[in-house]
Amino acid sequence: EDWSDVSAAATRDGVVFVAGCRDGSWRVEVRTRSGGEWSRAAPAEEPCGSPELTATPDGGAVIKRTVPASGDPLDGITTLTKLDPTGLEVWTHTLSPPTGQLVPDSSRPVRGDRAGRLVLAATYSHACSVGVCRRGMVEILDPDGTRLQTLVAPSLRGRSPHGTTLTDLAIGPERVYLILKGARDRQSALALDVPSVDG
Repeated sequence: EDWSDVSAAATRDGVVFVAGCRDGSWRVEVRTRSGGEWSRAAPAEEPCGSPELTATPDGGAVIKRTVPASGDPLDGITTLTKLDPTGLEVWTHTLSPPTGQLVPDSSRPVRGDRAGRLVLAATYSHACSVGVCRRGMVEILDPDGTRLQTLVAPSLRGRSPHGTTLTDLAIGPERVYLILKGARDRQSALALDVPSVDG
């Protein structure tokens, strides 16, 4: 089979989820040690959106996709869909910045903690005193898809009037770590205290 943009994630029980693009839409398959278990193909009219997978502690997985917004190819919509261990869709969440719009292709891989909470991060653009600024944002979701909180990365100690771009993140016990890039490609690491995250 001809797949593109392939992503995979394994659960603690050895179940492997594989996602990718085929014939223009996205598809997910689950494989175990004994062979294939099930597959799910999205409707043909639903764009693929470069799917990325993250396994969850309950034996399921989440699939992140980013597709162009209607009528504006530069404005991306990032969604996260939770699949249970049998492949059924449990919920779908759309990443939404506090203001402005998401920067295309800026969302980072989803991180999951030991309790099943999910951490999503991206960069968004918004109007500011110098025109258009960029800032990093983080959303934290409960296992049921409820948004617990949204965090906005502060500017790099005032050294960058153009805000910040989020380039990577990691999670630890009660903390989210961000790598930010500002003006002149200056990078900085930032640790945010987040008691709800159990890294």
